[in-house]
Amino acid sequence: MSLESLFATAITNKLNPVQDIAPLISQLTKSINSLVDITPKSAIFLKGSTALSSNVSANVLILAGSLIPSGYKATVEDFNIIFSTAAGTIRLVIMDANFNIIQPLLVSISNTTNGLGKTVLEENQRLAIVGEISGAGSFTTYCSGILKKNQRLDVQ
Repeated sequence: MSLESLFATAITNKLNPVQDIAPLISQLTKSINSLVDITPKSAIFLKGSTALSSNVSANVLILAGSLIPSGYKATVEDFNIIFSTAAGTIRLVIMDANFNIIQPLLVSISNTTNGLGKTVLEENQRLAIVGEISGAGSFTTYCSGILKKNQRLDVQ
């Protein structure tokens, strides 16, 4: 029976509000909280201050984003790396919780790079910027998208 029909029955039968309607309200609250929990939320996955230096050796971590929490998945929808000077190259990579590079995303970045994407980050992964070729460049970065709780599939 739907919540609407349960409420209608409770109201038309003039049931006791505390004993009969309170459990319905409690169930409704749980349902709303569940929907809020699984609703995708905007998120920033990597944001750097101005003037980060590209003057590091290959695979040296420059900036790491926040870790995707357990039970969640992220879709990175836009990538922005803005170079102030073009000297040296960097890479945008996916790292695990222990800062190990799992996969390179954008390589040989030496000037301003912007774009849209649909890169998926699983739980306990993060975006990061690492050095590729040392140089005197400086840059800032901003990558954002959607964070969504994994839904459990009930197989019947």
